[in-house]
Amino acid sequence: MADDHYVAQTYLKNFTNSDGMLIPYFKNGKAIVGKPKSPKSVCYVPDGSSNSYFSDPRILEEFLTPLENNWNDNLEKLECGEVTPIVKAEIASYLSVLRVNTPTAIRQSQTSLEGLVNSTTKFIASQGLFHSDKFSQEFNDEMVARMMNDEFSCDVNQEYAHAKNIAILDQLPITLCSSDWKVLLANGDKFLTSDNPLCLYYPGNNAMVGWFYAPLKPNMALLIRPDPEHSEIIKERRYDELPDGNVEYGKIKSKFVFTFNQNLVRHAEEKVFFNQKADWVARLVKLNRGWKAVAQVDTLPTPNGQINIVRHRVQEDQDKL
Repeated sequence: MADDHYVAQTYLKNFTNSDGMLIPYFKNGKAIVGKPKSPKSVCYVPDGSSNSYFSDPRILEEFLTPLENNWNDNLEKLECGEVTPIVKAEIASYLSVLRVNTPTAIRQSQTSLEGLVNSTTKFIASQGLFHSDKFSQEFNDEMVARMMNDEFSCDVNQEYAHAKNIAILDQLPITLCSSDWKVLLANGDKFLTSDNPLCLYYPGNNAMVGWFYAPLKPNMALLIRPDPEHSEIIKERRYDELPDGNVEYGKIKSKFVFTFNQNLVRHAEEKVFFNQKADWVARLVKLNRGWKAVAQVDTLPTPNGQINIVRHRVQEDQDKL
């Protein structure tokens, strides 16, 4: 049984120190700063990339392997401004795996699917659509009342949630590749990374339209702005109508590096990584350890039914305040 890394070693190696080690910072442990770890010894689950819902259970590894082989070359080309359509597509595909394969992503997928089923169950009960001639009216009425009181809930299998995430790789790379990219270059400051490195970033106070953010190296990160108008085109596979998407470069100030690092820490599941022990990293993790990435299902009533909206965001865990 293989130790499958949900955050690829090829990705993590760009954040190691001269000894090839990472310094982990723990959001949930008593001690925040951990002992040095190699990329091989973190962010893995035995046989974690296998999924029995596919005819080829190792399809995820087959998708990722050629992308890993080109990862460092593609990063160098991105940093030097030599971005061809193939380079951009391969980076987008690699980052997509980082987005869907982490424990955070699988947990959010479970929450989303469970919320959708539970919301639909309650709607069916509220509309008087639950009825079975096999049972008495008294039993039917009792079931409806229990549905309305949220006494029934759906528990989604973790492997199924993971399979749904893997299926997203049919379209997510295209979404990222057709988007506008902003390559962020740190001038002396350092970008952190984590066990959930491709996270959402909401510019300004707009909590509805999220951008994707990913640190690529300690001195380079990537901000991706998806265009909502592309969603329907991608869904209908009208790929020839998609733009190439711009790639721009910019050196950012220290305060913005801090903002992105804080956002990354809040999205991390358990661990944040840096290449050395640093008090400022420990403080940042300590101050934001109560935050986590969550999925939320909101319901909007319509004249003919309801609309379920799934949102991913970060929030403070009240149990840790």
